[in-house]
Amino acid sequence: MPSRPTALHPCALATALLLALPATALADVSDNEVATRHIQDGAVTFAKLAPDAVFTNTVVVSPVGPTPQDNCLELLAVHNSIDDAGPDNPYLVYVEPGVYHCGAERIIMKPFVNIQGSGPNMTFIKGHVGNRRGFITLSSDSELHGVNVDNRSPIGEQLDRVVAIGSTGVDPLVNWRISNVTANAARGEIWSFGIEINTSDCDGEIDNVRVGASKRINQSLAISLDISCTRGSLRINALTAESENGIEIRYSGPFSTVEIVNSKIAGRTTDASPKAVINFGHLFFVNTQIIGDVDEPTRLDIMKCLGGYDENFNPLSRNCQQTDFFTPVIQTK
Repeated sequence: MPSRPTALHPCALATALLLALPATALADVSDNEVATRHIQDGAVTFAKLAPDAVFTNTVVVSPVGPTPQDNCLELLAVHNSIDDAGPDNPYLVYVEPGVYHCGAERIIMKPFVNIQGSGPNMTFIKGHVGNRRGFITLSSDSELHGVNVDNRSPIGEQLDRVVAIGSTGVDPLVNWRISNVTANAARGEIWSFGIEINTSDCDGEIDNVRVGASKRINQSLAISLDISCTRGSLRINALTAESENGIEIRYSGPFSTVEIVNSKIAGRTTDASPKAVINFGHLFFVNTQIIGDVDEPTRLDIMKCLGGYDENFNPLSRNCQQTDFFTPVIQTK
């Protein structure tokens, strides 16, 4: 009895059929012409396969190397080359995984240009910038997404003010967004700020951000998030802010509010009473854990907690203060 033929895997069958074809049957796809059974360099490109799908307003930054400093030079060159961005012509700068070390060079974002990394565990942007406006400086109508930003005094040098992400101070600062970002500032001689937004008019959003700050000496301050505005509405969701001096909200007008939702705020120091929140404005917490002391609001301040809780998951009062609501009462006969 004749044996049954052995079945070929589909890939093996396709390979066998291709090899069986004459040389003129396989094409160099560049010109729809039959040339060789071997694919030549440059024969298959994205533009040739999908000419109508080539991006026009997305530019990709790759870690060209050989050093992280060279990678940052490429990032700066690509970003700074965009000169026609606008409301009808926005740009996306996509930064591939890698380390981009900018030294003392700042990245000043442009309106209608978004910088998007490959995730805070993949795209690292580092610097040694002592400018109070930040290592990465936001602008109106800009977004920073998917990056890990680290700014610190270099070893052997002392920078008075170290800010990872800051603002230009030009009014207004509106329609900006920071999302899926890790930001850290370290070793400031006087101040270290993870994120500092300081302008008279700001209206923006912070979403899914982890921010921290650490100081060089005991006399300096390390604040993870510092907001100072007189007008606008700042919406913060899923924020993790941990530093030695907590966060500081200095909204100083009746037309400004900060809403912090589903977040964790912590001030961790060796002091007996670490500050988690320093407030001089209108501040609202919803479903947020606060670890450390909270300034009691003054007559001009408004601070409310809805679903706030402390390090031990005990509820906070409506003005975000510790409460003995769950202290057991022992009754004696």
